[in-house]
Formats: sequence, structure tokens, C-alpha cells
Amino acid sequence: MKITAHYPTLDPDLLSLLHESLNALAENCDGANIRDHRGFNRNDTDYGKYMSSKDWQEWTYQESFEVWRMLRKYHTQLLDYDIDLQGLRFL
Repeated sequence: MKITAHYPTLDPDLLSLLHESLNALAENCDGANIRDHRGFNRNDTDYGKYMSSKDWQEWTYQESFEVWRMLRKYHTQLLDYDIDLQGLRFL
């Protein structure tokens, strides 16, 4: 018997905002070569840039959740780009 998980439909505005946030960080990321508080940290660089290159409409539920969880640590940096994720809930 195959078990299929059913996930709730995610808000397109939320996903678009998360993608915009990734793009802002990716455009200013040097791969964490310099500690300048710009872009992703060393651990998030590859995944962040990969997800920013994907169309958010193709993200899986799990990818969307991982992006949201990762971006929470960049909330202060994102304010420099007029993106406020503070208090943003996934669901």
C-alpha cells in the first residue's frame, strides 16, 4: 500500500516573497568569502543560490518550508532590501 502525503496549498504571495528574498541575498552573495554580512553564510550559499535559480512555482512543499526556515536568520539583512519577514508564518 502506497502512502501519499497531502500538504496544504501554500499562498503564492508568500512563495513569491520568499523567492524575492532569496534573489536579494543571492545577488549580493560572494560565497561567504568575506565576512561582510551580505548574502548567504557559508552553509547556506549553495542551497540558497540553487533555490533562487528555481521558479518558486516549481518548489515542493518541503523546499518551501526549508527556504522559509533558512531565511528567518537573514531577517535583519533583508530589511536593507525593504523585505520584512519578521513574524511571517509559514502557514
